[in-house]
Amino acid sequence: MKSSKKIKFEYIEKNEAILGGAPVIKGTRIPAERLAYLFEQGYEEENFKKEYPQVSLKKLRGALKELTLAGALSV
Repeated sequence: MKSSKKIKFEYIEKNEAILGGAPVIKGTRIPAERLAYLFEQGYEEENFKKEYPQVSLKKLRGALKELTLAGALSV
């Protein structure tokens, strides 16, 4: 997730104690890379919510926006 501008991540976090420091959706163990992959493959919010009901729509949409701003997701 490289970008030339500084992004304040509110919905994506990195913590060495969670998945070896890989970026995840904040408060979960869901890798940001998986989220980006799913949505690039045409996954929809409704499907994601069925699979991961613990993630609010606000958090999901915020994470997707941050991934897009970081250049890790093109929508």
